[in-house]
Amino acid sequence: LYLPLAPDEIDAAIDHVWKLVRTARYQDADILVNKLIRDISGLLHTEDTTFLRKLAYAQHVAGFVKSQVTRADETAIPFAHYSEMERIARIIGDPSLISVALTYEGDMLQRGGKIEQSIQYLEAVRDTTSQVDVSVRGNGIQLLGRAYFKAQRLGDFERVMKEAEALAHEPQIADLSNNVKGQYGAGTVYEEWGRSLGLLGRTNEAMEYLDKAEDIFSQTWIVPRRNMLMKTARAMVLVRDGEIQQGVEMAVEALDLCRKQGNIRLLERIYGIHQYLNQLTREIGNSTSVLGEALVGPVDY
Repeated sequence: LYLPLAPDEIDAAIDHVWKLVRTARYQDADILVNKLIRDISGLLHTEDTTFLRKLAYAQHVAGFVKSQVTRADETAIPFAHYSEMERIARIIGDPSLISVALTYEGDMLQRGGKIEQSIQYLEAVRDTTSQVDVSVRGNGIQLLGRAYFKAQRLGDFERVMKEAEALAHEPQIADLSNNVKGQYGAGTVYEEWGRSLGLLGRTNEAMEYLDKAEDIFSQTWIVPRRNMLMKTARAMVLVRDGEIQQGVEMAVEALDLCRKQGNIRLLERIYGIHQYLNQLTREIGNSTSVLGEALVGPVDY
């Protein structure tokens, strides 16, 4: 694919990658974004503000795609793109782009297991977003909620998810040209909330939130992308609730979708289900052994 470096052609390439993301074609998006970054690499030292802004947008979409197609132990790859986005955004003095970059840097730290450092990033973004649009604020707050949940700060999690929910209903959130490119909204908030409550064993509440999310996604997301996300979330909740057979069946369906579309990030959630079942099997096996040993002991007549 030949990619000239004229400004409008860079814009077209970036828009096309986001369209591939929205249609769940992550493998295709990864191929195109690799070429995009290679073709603009010679412009990284330009002083032209117009080009610099486009380079920041390119690093944004590259970071997002890489976050979906790499493993948790490879988060340095998307983090590097977001870090470059932040550097460029600071040169041109764009508060919204700086906040987006820092938000996703924080999310990558969370995914890589550096929870406290992630919270520091995301809280800093939350406290300095007075000059950015509502999509950036809401996206940062939702991902802060994710980090709070990982840190078991459940009161903070509930509080910020309510804030994220309120912001998600603002009219401008539906605009796919905003600074988070449609990756945040009421549907993403409810999916995050429901999946998290399911891991806490609050199954009824979890399913209510997931139903809300699926209803919203049915109006805005294509079927493969919606099914991949929602089947993964529902499988996690069902297995934690003890509905093992139904949950595993749904996990297998989600697994097939993740592999076909090349989404490693969601695939790792299914690996998490497998690890949970393995742990459960070991616990049941140990308990069975203890009870079995007790049963073969002396019998009183």
